Amino acid sequence: MVSRIAVLIAVAFTLTIISSAAGLWIFHSHISPLVGLAEKRSLGDTLGKVTYLRYELIINGEAYKVEIENEPGARRGVAHLIYPNGTRVSYRYNYTSTLVFLRREGSNVTLNPLIYTEAFATSLLIKADAGLVEPFPGIAPIFALNYIGNATRLDWRALYDPKAEVRPQHVLYEFQGVKVGREEHRGLLLQISALYEGELSPALKWYAVSCVAKVARVGGLVIASEISLEFTLAGSPYLVEVKLEEVRR
Repeated sequence: MVSRIAVLIAVAFTLTIISSAAGLWIFHSHISPLVGLAEKRSLGDTLGKVTYLRYELIINGEAYKVEIENEPGARRGVAHLIYPNGTRVSYRYNYTSTLVFLRREGSNVTLNPLIYTEAFATSLLIKADAGLVEPFPGIAPIFALNYIGNATRLDWRALYDPKAEVRPQHVLYEFQGVKVGREEHRGLLLQISALYEGELSPALKWYAVSCVAKVARVGGLVIASEISLEFTLAGSPYLVEVKLEEVRR
């Protein structure tokens, strides 16, 4: 007959395994957004997972609304920028792995997608030479972090890989619940400090930007429910906020 002590030991051991497995699952579910960012998906891959996106874009207190109506099957869509006074400006776009066509509705002029890819990725048209920042109806909640990471050569994997030899010292994160729509997900509060403490310039564009974001991974898609960007351009400080309202897949 198995002794009572042996049974208790077996139960305790089983509970330890279950507890450890649960702890690992929670850890990996929180760290999942960083894993997704490390995959470095293209703009086209990301858009292929979304049919509709709506968020608020606030630049130094001035609030705009952005709506993206996307057709993944046709690889095209319409991006709407709604100004505080209600004026709506819309752009039609096509994409492959990146943006390949862009035209403002009501205009026969096709915009250069190479010039506007950054604006579409980050929702900001930054004209560093002219010292201007303008809103743009882009996909910041689902792609701005990817773009900033690529632009500054941020090694996302080194943030969580125990075998990494060098870790980015300007990036901090903490586990946090992140609300995407009506659902709560395990995610991160991510803080990226500027690598260059000075004004934003063409040569050091995203290196001079500080970023704070709440990030979760939902169905393989890395989503920032909130993003705050701070930088200085032409002597003027900028605070840009992105607040997700709805995303549909």
